Amino acid sequence: MDLRAALAAPRTRMWVFVLATGLLTGATLLLAPPSVVTYDVGTVATQAVKAPRSVSFVSESLTEAERERAAAAVAKQYAPNPTVLANSRDRLAQAVATIARVRGDPTLVRDQKVTAITRVTEVALTLLLAADVIDMTPAEWDGVQKELDNTLRSLYGQGIRAEQLDAVRAEAGKALPPAWTDRQRRVATEIVKQFLDANVVLDPVSTAVAQSGARNAVAPVQVQVVAGEVVVREGSAVGPLDVEKLRALGLVNTGLDLSAALGLLIWALLVAGALGLFAERYAAEAWNDDRKLIIMALALFAMTVATRALVPGHTLLVYFIPYVAVAMTLTVLVSGRAALATQIAGALHAGMMSGQVELVAYVLVPAL
Repeated sequence: MDLRAALAAPRTRMWVFVLATGLLTGATLLLAPPSVVTYDVGTVATQAVKAPRSVSFVSESLTEAERERAAAAVAKQYAPNPTVLANSRDRLAQAVATIARVRGDPTLVRDQKVTAITRVTEVALTLLLAADVIDMTPAEWDGVQKELDNTLRSLYGQGIRAEQLDAVRAEAGKALPPAWTDRQRRVATEIVKQFLDANVVLDPVSTAVAQSGARNAVAPVQVQVVAGEVVVREGSAVGPLDVEKLRALGLVNTGLDLSAALGLLIWALLVAGALGLFAERYAAEAWNDDRKLIIMALALFAMTVATRALVPGHTLLVYFIPYVAVAMTLTVLVSGRAALATQIAGALHAGMMSGQVELVAYVLVPAL
């Protein structure tokens, strides 16, 4: 008797109805429909899956693949390193000065000078090239001294990458004055080759910026899935695009998402609260009768369960659920207003589960 008196209080009655109906339908919304699968990338499909409806979505896997291809097609960016030329010029000047001192040393005879040239640490010259250096006339050697630095700067001026270094060294003699004697050309070519190095290096920052720009310029790849299309074939390995199609169709069980679960529970409680307020104010004949309130709650639960069982896996079968029969039954057993309110609540849940406006209209309009 005390329990009946407590439930008769409007506030308590409302809380009991909202919590019982909201939690019951909320738990149903949280259930995964029987049609969903738990396929991950690389899983071998145990059953074929067909698209129950047509859907269009942006494929992250295809878009990322296109972005990677665009980034890979970007040419690597290079930047000159001025310190390479400066260091080479300094070392060349030291080598030339050392050779000049040996040539002008009056205490050494020719053979001693040739031997001394081969022992110069700044540059490595063979015995034959050392002999050419010593045998040059003062005019020939002056021409070599004056032109070596210009030749070095000219070769560096075109920019030398690491993969181009051997070719530039092999062609270094072509940059020398054509009027020179053979021994001038032999000595100068060998000296210049030893002071050449790569002065254009890969610029990772500029390359990354260029690749990022190429990636950002790629438009998102749209994928169209047609109703009846085989999304996954039995016995085949599931790929990233297959998983995306299943998710877009709502056919993949992604596990329990706490934030989404909380949102669905709040949604169910709000719908139950709206239904309770409507019954309290506009359907007093149902609100004051415990059995009629229970029938309303069970009717909403039955519609939610039936919808959950067929959405989203069955596009057409869900339209065979006799939603209008629920409204007719409630009208007879409870009242027309209670039937209308319950049907609206069921239509809201159907829309939440399917995302289809036409299903909401199918649930609601015939029942009106």
